[in-house]
Parts: sequence; structure tokens; C-alpha cells
Amino acid sequence: MLFPRILTAIVGVPVILLALATGGLPLTILILGISLLCLYEIFALFNKMGFPPRTLFGYPLALVLFGLFILPSQAQPAYAAILKSPSLLGLGLTLAVVLLTGAELFYIHTRSLVSSAVTLFAILFVTWPLAHVVLIRDLAPSGQEWSFFLFVTIWVADIFAYAIGMKWGRKQLAPAVSPKKTVEGLAGTLLGAFCASGAFWVMVFRKEGFEFSEIALLGVLGLGIGGQISDLVESVLKRQARVKDSSAVLPGHGGFLDRFDSFFLTAPLLYYYLAFRL
Repeated sequence: MLFPRILTAIVGVPVILLALATGGLPLTILILGISLLCLYEIFALFNKMGFPPRTLFGYPLALVLFGLFILPSQAQPAYAAILKSPSLLGLGLTLAVVLLTGAELFYIHTRSLVSSAVTLFAILFVTWPLAHVVLIRDLAPSGQEWSFFLFVTIWVADIFAYAIGMKWGRKQLAPAVSPKKTVEGLAGTLLGAFCASGAFWVMVFRKEGFEFSEIALLGVLGLGIGGQISDLVESVLKRQARVKDSSAVLPGHGGFLDRFDSFFLTAPLLYYYLAFRL
């Protein structure tokens, strides 16, 4: 399993790093594509649980909410002030709730508010958090550095967790949710996040006036622990759907949901911290 895992990383990592370096439309398209693929996989999980989502409404609503959320950061300055109005996103969320609940009137033979509820949950669990990656990249003046910090720290933490968990993993972390996760693997996650955060502080953030303790806490608690919580939530969904991976599209990694679940909590956490901090 190690060789396919490495091969997938060799192909995928440069694509993501190039998109982060470029920003703008290329990054937006990439993140939107990833979020829709994750949405497809989480819809499939709910199907296996016996709660078929309303995909006919789900995908268009995901596109609309993603667009409304990132539009202010992508718009021309002349329109940015108008688009930053909270009512814009509120309108999108209201539209989603109204359409999904109203849609049940037309599902005569399969009427179920649970189906509409899981559709909205999936969009808010996957599409909304990943949109924050675009917002982080658009932050001035150092969005590029912070977007690299987000991805590289999580990747390094995952590598440490995998290596240490495979070598020394003994004590199960959450056996009822994910039997393969170990306390030793969690320690590897925290160590990897700490090392990556330290490297970023030395190379980038020290020059910008950040204290080492702040960057280390962001990396270890925000990205390390946050990523683990996101991963465990996805494990709960897979457990209930009785599947090992969300799909098999990424050799050695499972599906897009398996690969990007760590960002569902960490991207919003990092963005809102920086939005108030910078």
C-alpha cells in the first residue's frame, strides 16, 4: 500500500502546490472540483446508510453557496463592498433551506425530511469548509504563505502519524470509530505539526513578527488536533455506512473525502483566526 500512496502524492501534491502558488481562478476551480468530488462521496455514504440525499438539488446548491461565499474575495474592488454584505450568504442559506424542504412536496413516494437534512448537512460539512481555502489564499498580505502553512503542516502531520502509527502503534485511540487509529499515531500527528510549524516560523513567520508559540499552537492545536477531529467525524460516517474508504479513486489513500477530511475543520479555524488576527 505504501507505493501507491507515494505515487498518488507525487502526482497530486505538485498540482495543489502550484494552484496555491498561483491563486485566483486556477485555485478556485481546483478547490471547487475537490469539494464536489467530496460531496459526491459523502452523498454515496448517506445512500449506503439508507438516507438518499436530494442530489438533484444538492449539487446546484453547493455550487451556489460556494460561489456566494468566495465571491467577495474574488470580485473587483468596486463591487467587493456590496458583495461582502452578510445578507448575500444569508440569502444563499435561506434559499437552500427553502428549496430542500419545499422539494419534499414533490417526492410523493420517497418523501423524507431526513433526505433533505442530510443533503444540507453534506453541503455545510464539505463545500462550505473547503471554500475557506480560497479565502485564506486571498488574505492580504500573506495569504499564499498561510495557505502553504495549512496544507504542508497537515501533510507533514499525516506522514508522521502514518509512520509512527505503523511502527509503534499499539493503544487504540477510538476503537468504536476507527480501530486503526492509535494514541501513538496521534502523538505522531502532534509531533509532525510541531515540526512543520517550527519550520514555517523560522523560514516565514518570524520575519513577519509572529511569536514561535503562536505558530506552534496554531499548528499543533488548530491543524493537528483539528485535523484529527475532522478525520474521526468522517470515520463515524464510514462506520455507519459500513465501508472502509469513501471510494477507491486515489490509490493508497481511498477517496477524496478520505484525503481532504482533515481540512473540513482546520481551514475554517485558520481562516477566522487570521481574519481577526491580521
